[in-house]
Amino acid sequence: MTIAPARSAVSPLDPEALFKEARRRRRRRRFVAGITIATAVVVVAALMVLVSTSSPSERGVAPVPSHRGVGTFTSPTGVALVFADGLTLDLDRRTAIARAIPGQRLGDQRWPIIRAGNSFVVGWGKVWASPIDGGSARLIGPVVTSLPAAESGEVWLVDYPGGRIGEGTPTLSEVTMTGSVVRSELGPPPSSGVPIVGVPGGLAFETSTGIALWSFDHHAFIRQLEGTGPGYIGNAAAGSVAWCDNACLSVHVTALAGADRTFSLPRAGWIVEPDTVRLSPDGRYVAVVATRGPVGTANPLGSLDLIDIRTGRVDVEKRISEWTSLAWTSNSKELFFASNTLSNMTVGEIMVRKGLAETARIPARDTWGQFVVVNRSAVRALIGRAVQGPPSACPAFGVASGTRTCAYTY
Repeated sequence: MTIAPARSAVSPLDPEALFKEARRRRRRRRFVAGITIATAVVVVAALMVLVSTSSPSERGVAPVPSHRGVGTFTSPTGVALVFADGLTLDLDRRTAIARAIPGQRLGDQRWPIIRAGNSFVVGWGKVWASPIDGGSARLIGPVVTSLPAAESGEVWLVDYPGGRIGEGTPTLSEVTMTGSVVRSELGPPPSSGVPIVGVPGGLAFETSTGIALWSFDHHAFIRQLEGTGPGYIGNAAAGSVAWCDNACLSVHVTALAGADRTFSLPRAGWIVEPDTVRLSPDGRYVAVVATRGPVGTANPLGSLDLIDIRTGRVDVEKRISEWTSLAWTSNSKELFFASNTLSNMTVGEIMVRKGLAETARIPARDTWGQFVVVNRSAVRALIGRAVQGPPSACPAFGVASGTRTCAYTY
């Protein structure tokens, strides 16, 4: 599917106000990250993982039995979670791997890590593509930022002449993991909005009145999705874009060339965290993390809601920390989440079709939140090259990890 033309035009906006609001919302979700970096940069030396079952009060979540098996969860997952700050969790072997990823820099980038084919993309200013198996990384662009592309194995590079988002008209380039340019052109002026994610045939932009779709075939915006205020994009998948607007009291799922559907949260007044909105790859579900209001503590209460787009029903509702990131498996059968605290991390798996959820506390702190899901067989070589040791022997996760690859069993 490619973007189809539409009659509506993009309204002018105040780009500075839009940039400031987008940064405010993202910094709000990084409140704990800042505290974590400032207070400690060591791995927690706990060795026990506590596996918990879901509370009966959590809607749509069936309990799972406790276990003392090899893996983090009751059943093998077949996957590993790779975080932007260099932490990899092999869930089926309870192995944490610390490594430096080329491109790691502190900052407020929208996508700190992107999965693109058999590589992940990290960095701003200089963007690097690193093979999942730990092979040599490649610099694919000295640009301001990178965005996910709808096409497999490719990524969008966005470069502003002023060196910062909003400073001049951006150049938009879709590239492969070798740095080969698939297409490139001068984009719209910054007063038109901020590019966030690739869609078939173009890019989706956040604007002060909703979101807008840019077509490379038309070299212009061809559709405006109006909201009640500024739009905030979660992600795009299966020919649709998931987003919220203004106060983010509900979530939109909009087909690129079709209808817009709005889904309300089960609790009135709760607010969607835009960075957590994730459509499943098959387009059937949208997962969101919502909170009851402004941040008041270092670990505020949140709720993970899994909405069936076909029925509008909330199939799974699970209470978690607001500081949570989400990622789907490529087959849309499992949704993984990771929540930060000041002392450890809680990871969880939702087996969507079975309605089961399981969580585990991991003795490690991820400071950047977002992660990607990869087949665990892809990281076997990485694990084999790692220096095995206790948690205290491994370097801290994050940009100061150094060049050594270190692993320990939790």
